[in-house]
Amino acid sequence: MEGSFSSEKQAAVDTRFLHITMDMMQIWNDRTDGAWLDVEQTIVWTPGKPYRQSIYNVE
Repeated sequence: MEGSFSSEKQAAVDTRFLHITMDMMQIWNDRTDGAWLDVEQTIVWTPGKPYRQSIYNVE
């Protein structure tokens, strides 16, 4: 599930959608209670200023 994702194509086809990027990176690799992911979502015209930051535990 790690990686960088973009809604660029969707935003280009339908102007009701913004061009958003989402970056997911595994953190706390030594934990044994599942995979922990740091997730940041950013509108492309405000790089470096995510509007949503989350930590997910995937079991």
